[in-house]
Amino acid sequence: MSPEEREDVDTSAPEGRDVVWLGTRKAADWLGVTLRTLYRLIDDGQITAYQVGRVIRIQESDLKAFLELSLIHISEPTRQAE
Repeated sequence: MSPEEREDVDTSAPEGRDVVWLGTRKAADWLGVTLRTLYRLIDDGQITAYQVGRVIRIQESDLKAFLELSLIHISEPTRQAE
């Protein structure tokens, strides 16, 4: 199998739910960041990654969870009583 064919691997988890695995390049593109930023996020423990041999894989659900935690909530400005 070529590296391009291994980039995205879909499998079924034992629990019966589908798991989508992304390579680092695809994960970085998915997030809109550079590979360097992705590796920093992995090293900082902000994104969970799995290393099998020399290959690093990230579950798409982990990227979605990271984005949910990164969401900025903007509150409405409070109005002053006149």
